[in-house]
Amino acid sequence: MLIMSLMDRIILSLLVQPLRDTFQISDVQFGLLFGTSFAILYGLLGFPAARLADTKNRKRLVFCGAILWAGCTAASGFAQSYEQLLLLRAGLAIGEATIFPAAHSLVSDLFPRERRSLAASVVAAAPFLGTAVTYMGGGVLIQAIDSFVAGGGGHGLETWRITLIVVSLPTIVFGILFATTVVEPLRRREVAIIGGKPATADLKSMVPFILPLVIGAGAPMILAAGYAAWAPETLMTEYGLSLSSAGAWFGVVAAVGPVVGSILLPALVNRQRGRPFVEALLLVCTAAVVIGTAIFIASPLQSSAWILLSGYLVGSILLFGVYSTVIVSMQFIAPEGVRATLVACTTFIGSGLALSIGPPLVGFLKENVSGGYTNALVWTAILSGLISLAALAVARKTARSWQGPDGR
Repeated sequence: MLIMSLMDRIILSLLVQPLRDTFQISDVQFGLLFGTSFAILYGLLGFPAARLADTKNRKRLVFCGAILWAGCTAASGFAQSYEQLLLLRAGLAIGEATIFPAAHSLVSDLFPRERRSLAASVVAAAPFLGTAVTYMGGGVLIQAIDSFVAGGGGHGLETWRITLIVVSLPTIVFGILFATTVVEPLRRREVAIIGGKPATADLKSMVPFILPLVIGAGAPMILAAGYAAWAPETLMTEYGLSLSSAGAWFGVVAAVGPVVGSILLPALVNRQRGRPFVEALLLVCTAAVVIGTAIFIASPLQSSAWILLSGYLVGSILLFGVYSTVIVSMQFIAPEGVRATLVACTTFIGSGLALSIGPPLVGFLKENVSGGYTNALVWTAILSGLISLAALAVARKTARSWQGPDGR
C-alpha cells in the first residue's frame, strides 16, 4: 500500500508539459500543485491519523484512506480547471495521511524489539521504492496511453487524464486485498525507561531534542521533493533525454539510493555499540548530511546527465538514509502509545513541509534567480543542507541533558 500511495502522488512529475498545455500554468504553479496543495494537509492530518493509529483499528484506517486517495486520483483525470486539481490533490493528501503512521504502528506490534529496526527500515524504504516504480514504469505507461489515444482510443480524453485514471486502479485492488487478508494484531505493552522513570511520564522533556532532530532529518527532504518534481523535466529539457529514458534512469537511481540508505544507515547506527544510542544517531546523521549535501551541490554543476544521476544515487543513500534513520529511531526513542504520533511529527516536516516548499522553491529559483533547473537544484541543496546541519547541532546540544530509553 505504501508503494501504491507514492505512485498516485508522484505521477504528476511525468506530466508537467501536458498539464502546462491544458491549464496554462507556470513552473511555480506546477510546484504548488505537485507539492504544496498535497503537503499541507498531508502533514497536518498526519497527527490525528497517528492518534487513530495509536488507539484504533489500523486495518480499517488504511483501507478507508486508500479508497479516498485512489478516488481523488481517478477524479483528477476529469478535472476541468487548475483549481479543481488543487482540491483533488488535497483530497489525495487526506487519504494518504493515514498510511505511514499506521504502518509504523503495526511494525511495533508485529515484531519484537530486537527485530524491529530492520522491519521499520523496510517500511521506511517502501515509499522510495514506490517512487522508483512510478518513474521507471510511468514513462512507458504514458507513451503506451499516448499511442492508444493517437489511434483513436480514449473517447476524447487526453493522455494525462487516462494516465491518472489507470494509476488509481492498483490502489483499489490492493486496498481490497489488504482489508480482506490482513489481521489487526494485538498491541504490545512496552514501557521504555528514561532516567529511571516510565517514558510516558517524561515525554515532555524529549521535545527540545526531538524537534531539532526531526527538522535536521526533514530539511534535506526539501531537496528530495524538488528532485521528485523536477528531475524528469530537467533530464528532458537540459540533457535531451526522452520521457521514457528520463523516467527509467531516474527511476533506477531513485530505487537504489533511497532504499539502500534506508536500510544501511539505521544498521550503521545500531553497530555503534560503544556509543550511547542518541550519540551514534547524531554522529551518523550529521556526517551523512555533510557528505550528501556536498555531492548534491557538485553533481548538477557538471554537463553530463550521467554525473547528475550518479550524484543523486550516492547522495540519496546519505540524505534519504538520514530521514529514514530518524523515523526508525522512533521505534526505540518513543514510548509505547505515541510512536505513530512521533513518526507523524517526522513525516510532517520531511513530507509535509518539505514537499510544500521544495517543488515551488525550485520552480521559483529557476524562473527568477538561476535561469535553469540544475542551478536551481544546487541552490536548493545549499539551503536545505544549512538548515539540516544547524538543526542537528541544536539536537546535539539538547541531547546532553536527555538520555534515551534503556539507558542508551
